[in-house]
Amino acid sequence: MILHIGLHKTGSSALQALLAQRVDLLAANGIAYPYPDPPAVVAIGGCSGNGLQILHAKGAFRSKSTAHADLDPRFAVFLREVVEAQREDTVVLSTEYFANLELGQLQSLKAELSGHRVKVICFVRDPFDFAFSAWRQHIKTGKCEVDFQTYLDIPSRRFSLREGFLKYAQVFAENLTVLRYERHVSRLGPAFFRALGLLDHVPEDALQVGRTHNPSVSPSEAFLVAEVCAAIAGRDVAAAASRVLLARRTRRQLPYYNRALHEKLNGMFADAVPVLNRFLPPEDHLTLGLRDEADTPAPVLDEDRAFLAPMLPKLRDGKPSPLRRTLTKLLHPGVPSKFDPQVYLALNPDVAQAGLDPRQHYRSVGKAENRPYRLF
Repeated sequence: MILHIGLHKTGSSALQALLAQRVDLLAANGIAYPYPDPPAVVAIGGCSGNGLQILHAKGAFRSKSTAHADLDPRFAVFLREVVEAQREDTVVLSTEYFANLELGQLQSLKAELSGHRVKVICFVRDPFDFAFSAWRQHIKTGKCEVDFQTYLDIPSRRFSLREGFLKYAQVFAENLTVLRYERHVSRLGPAFFRALGLLDHVPEDALQVGRTHNPSVSPSEAFLVAEVCAAIAGRDVAAAASRVLLARRTRRQLPYYNRALHEKLNGMFADAVPVLNRFLPPEDHLTLGLRDEADTPAPVLDEDRAFLAPMLPKLRDGKPSPLRRTLTKLLHPGVPSKFDPQVYLALNPDVAQAGLDPRQHYRSVGKAENRPYRLF
């Protein structure tokens, strides 16, 4: 049994998309990947991995939440039963959800799988890049509305690269394979299978991760969204502002580095890095030193500010009022009551560039294409 636990921000969604797309190839080589993410989810780059799909399918959550506290104590039994139901000799389970299991849950999982030969595999990366990428992802998904420094200061902040990994190193030390993400980022699929001694005869091209539509907000966009959230209090403002900025076809990236925050992260990861390095070859060791480069300011581009500015009143006002929704239904049949022409053009810049009427476009094409038309 192969258990891929991520870690977060190390290409997991892309690797899970590859696994889902290569189910037949894997099966032909004696490898099962049961309960893959649906094709529609793979297409938009939203994979969460088959491990989480199995838990949902088996009713392993005692509420609508996927919090670890709501996970049925029998979750490990459910996973074992799925593994043992497969005809193939090797079974792959993948989900970042496993990375932050509580220690007791992890010990239960190991005990339940004791009748099988288990290998745990994960990718790790530089702590500064990891944390900065995690912050940007949380901004994008609306789980965070503060700047990077404040994000690091949250008392309950937990990182799978630290807390999650240390638990796996304690429970699965003899079964743990660790790969440096930066070294393999351009060939995640081949590196994953080669490290496990699988599919050595399959050409690397067949194991390459394809392009997935799951863009991250740029450093400029993330800092801008944090500024907007500081000025506009409201639920889901971060996710809505991020959707607007990500809709553009052309987006610039500027680097960001802060030595003081890097030093702070070095302190946060001081106990984890030596443990991580025990599982990495010397040439891939993580370091606790600072980079030989100067600080760069929070890089908010003028073009990003200008693009988001027209949407600020929409972000401030939130959902359309009942009166406006009623008027939309009466005056513009065929479009949803929450349809906003200005938002539709912002989220679909190709329509704006073509000079098309947003309502007509939605009626004729946009609805069938499931085009976004509202912020909230």
